[in-house]
Amino acid sequence: MEENQIKNAELMKEVINVLAAEILKTYKVDKSSLFELLSDSVMSNKDLIDIIGKETDFKKVARTRVYKDFSNKVKRNLYNQLRRYYQDADDVDKIVDKFKELQTGSEESKNYIKSLLQYHVSTRERMTDFDNFYDPIKKYILESEKIIDIGCGLNPLMLPFNSDGSKVVKYIAADRDKKSVKIIEAYSAWLGDGRLIGVNWDLKEGWQELFKKTGVESYDLALIMKVVPVVKRQQRELLSVLKETPANLLFITGSKTSMTKNSSIEKRERRDINNFIDECGYTKLLEFDKNEEFGWLVKKNYR
Repeated sequence: MEENQIKNAELMKEVINVLAAEILKTYKVDKSSLFELLSDSVMSNKDLIDIIGKETDFKKVARTRVYKDFSNKVKRNLYNQLRRYYQDADDVDKIVDKFKELQTGSEESKNYIKSLLQYHVSTRERMTDFDNFYDPIKKYILESEKIIDIGCGLNPLMLPFNSDGSKVVKYIAADRDKKSVKIIEAYSAWLGDGRLIGVNWDLKEGWQELFKKTGVESYDLALIMKVVPVVKRQQRELLSVLKETPANLLFITGSKTSMTKNSSIEKRERRDINNFIDECGYTKLLEFDKNEEFGWLVKKNYR
């Protein structure tokens, strides 16, 4: 009986290890969290546990319908979770309350903001170069009086718009996600200078509607980060709205790797962004290249 329990434990470990190896090869997931997830999932699947208890060979287990269904379900759930822009974030009201407790400029506030940036997939990918990410365009940020951040997510928590010497008067952070906007509003209230304005806005509403909400009609700089390729894939008809972005300078970026998988999408994203820039007749001022993101700062040519 004891020997059989040992064999079962070893077989269960093999099931977890093999499935983990398959997932890690394909998906962008934390290794330690994955093993914990798989262990809990296996233990809660009675049918799979019964099969592991009866068999001694992993290959036989892997051929069963129970294992195949389990494997597919785990991968499908993981994929859907990775596609979410937010990962395990606290309740928004708790985040809002936390900002009320923080002292501006304190070490605690800096660490808390960094932890929030980890929740959103776009800003999480930028954290490897947190202190220097915006260096290539920092002077353009600081020289701009009015900035629009389209599909901002939590990017305003990272953008150095309020650094020393900044001329920024209005920074409009627009997103259709109410959760992002509520966090941005809490952050703006915490900063207390009134420059950052979070706005719930969707591209399909058009620029006139954003003007009604903000009172700002045109901008010196538009941040369009990881937006163009997504809009092209999901809402192609809204590219026309992006092409009407009322800004003199536009910072347009794309992703190098998939949001969920360990696969390169850079070639496709570069093509989509270059086509967009060419169709708009923009002039490239500088190229931007970081670990997970690339792009260009471009200038609008007025006819």
